[in-house]
Amino acid sequence: MEKGNIAIVLLLLLFSSFRQTLLQDIPFSDHCKFSFTRCITTGQFKKIYNISPLECVTECSRRPKCQSFNYKQRFHGCELSSDAGTENNLRDCIGFVHSNIEEWNSEWRKFCKSLNCSVGQTCVKDKTGNGSCIYTECDRPDVNSDTVLLGNVYDVGSRLKIQCKEGTVVIGKDTTKCLENGTWTPLGRCLNYICPNQMNFCYRTESRVCKTWTEARDTCQSEGGDLMNPDEDTFQFFIDKAELQNYGQCGSFWVGGYSNKTELNFVSVRGNSIPMSFRYWFYGQPDLSNENCLELQQSYGYYLNNYVCDKQDGFICQIYQ
Repeated sequence: MEKGNIAIVLLLLLFSSFRQTLLQDIPFSDHCKFSFTRCITTGQFKKIYNISPLECVTECSRRPKCQSFNYKQRFHGCELSSDAGTENNLRDCIGFVHSNIEEWNSEWRKFCKSLNCSVGQTCVKDKTGNGSCIYTECDRPDVNSDTVLLGNVYDVGSRLKIQCKEGTVVIGKDTTKCLENGTWTPLGRCLNYICPNQMNFCYRTESRVCKTWTEARDTCQSEGGDLMNPDEDTFQFFIDKAELQNYGQCGSFWVGGYSNKTELNFVSVRGNSIPMSFRYWFYGQPDLSNENCLELQQSYGYYLNNYVCDKQDGFICQIYQ
């Protein structure tokens, strides 16, 4: 026999030995359900070690979220994935096998389907054989593109931390915990805000995308804050320290003050009255009674002015710490 043929035979024997050792608890008729030396690279949400391939099938069958799994012989490790394996997300992985759970019609899979468990839950049996659904994992937290999620364990009781990309800061808490109801504790976000020293708020100015007062407020609230509260301390920071100088395009900035009446009675988004005597009104303001939203007017040196609410302005978002 030629040397090349001998090498091929040895490889086939080695592969056969690997296959028999790896799947020794799996009936031979089920071996075809596995893709050998392949693994899925997306959707992984749980890893379990020191279990057999058949136990891995069971773990996936008990979770509606699980669509496929990898099994690694070296660590007797099971990796559950929320994605089914396709040619687009499977790659060559030595020492692994992969299988889609739809290939299996195990007793656990039939039993758990009848319970209709939710994503994040695992079906269990009690001593009498009755089934129930309990939360064992949380979904991956939803974070924005500026936020890096540290950690990949989503079990109940586990904690994750976030890290911000350069130029952004954490607004809110930087850690979260998976609760027994399958939800995470409130987690902050990384946003392009500035948090001045000795101030109890963070802010950002938007002068490139001009919006109406309502649109601007919706944007700030979607980030967990609101339009800038026009109070004494905030104005002193923005005006006395010339924080708004050299901003262009939109020019003026919407702030969090408005009136719902025809009279010139203005309140802040935090519910405080903005009296006529407020020292940051520009001279002669407020004036016309149909101008019900407040802005920092560029031509007035960024002092307070009332204007019609559908004007396209920049805006200042503020989040209190």
